[in-house]
Amino acid sequence: MAIVGSFLILPTGAASRFATRALGLALRRNLRRFDRFCAISPAAAEFARRSFGVPCGMIPAAVDVTSIAAAAHPRAGKRGRVIVAFLGRLVERKGALELVEALARVPEDVRATMDVRLAGRGPLAEKVRTRVESLGLSALVSMPGFVSEAAKPSFLAEADIAVFPATGGESFGIILVEAMAAGAGAVIGGNNPGYLSVLGDSPDVAVDPRDTEAFADLLTRLVTNPQLRRAIHADQRERVRSFDIRVVGPAIEAFYVG
Repeated sequence: MAIVGSFLILPTGAASRFATRALGLALRRNLRRFDRFCAISPAAAEFARRSFGVPCGMIPAAVDVTSIAAAAHPRAGKRGRVIVAFLGRLVERKGALELVEALARVPEDVRATMDVRLAGRGPLAEKVRTRVESLGLSALVSMPGFVSEAAKPSFLAEADIAVFPATGGESFGIILVEAMAAGAGAVIGGNNPGYLSVLGDSPDVAVDPRDTEAFADLLTRLVTNPQLRRAIHADQRERVRSFDIRVVGPAIEAFYVG
C-alpha cells in the first residue's frame, strides 16, 4: 500500500502563497517519504506543484449521488415563480453580496417572476440583509438561515437555478456536485478554477461574480429561458456521474494500490 499525500485546498492571497511556499521548503525531507501525491482538481494540483514542488495525479471529490437524489423531496414553490437558490456560508468569498448586487440589475419585470432564497449563516448575514433592504429587494429575497445536512438535498432540488458565486479560494466545488445530484434545474457558479473543474467553462454556467452586469445578464438569461435551463440540467445530470462515489471510489483504491 502506497503512502499518498492529498492536496485538497487552494489558498488565496499573497500572505498565504508566501507561507505555503515556505512550508514546502521546510518539508522537503518529509515529502520524500511519500510514494505519490494526488489533488482534488487541476487548481489544487497546480498549488501542489508551485508551493511544494511535487507532481500530482488528479482524483475529484467523491459524492454519494444516489443517496442525495433519494433524499431530495422538493416542495412546490410560489406559483409561476422561478426559484433561484443560494446556499453557503455568508463570508466574503462565497459571493452572497455579489449575488444581491446582480439581482438589483436584473430587469424589474424579470425580478417579478423570481423567488430568491439566500440560505446560510455567517459574519456577513446582517450586511447582506441590510443591502437587500437598501436595494429594495426585500419582497424578492428571503433569508431562511441555516439549512441542515438532512434538509440540504430538498432545498437544492427546489431550485430552478442554484447559484454559487464564489469569488475564489475554491479548490473544488462539492456544493455544485450536491446541487446537481439533488436535481436542481441549472447549477451556476463563479468562474474560479476550482468551480470550473466541476462546471466546465461555458458562459451559461460560469461567470465572474464581480462583473455585476455580466452576472445580472446570466441570471436574466436563465430566468427567461426555460429551454436553456433544461439543456443545462440535461448536461449536468450526465456530468455529475463522474463525481459519484461508485466511480471515484475505485479510482482512489487503484491510486493507493498503484
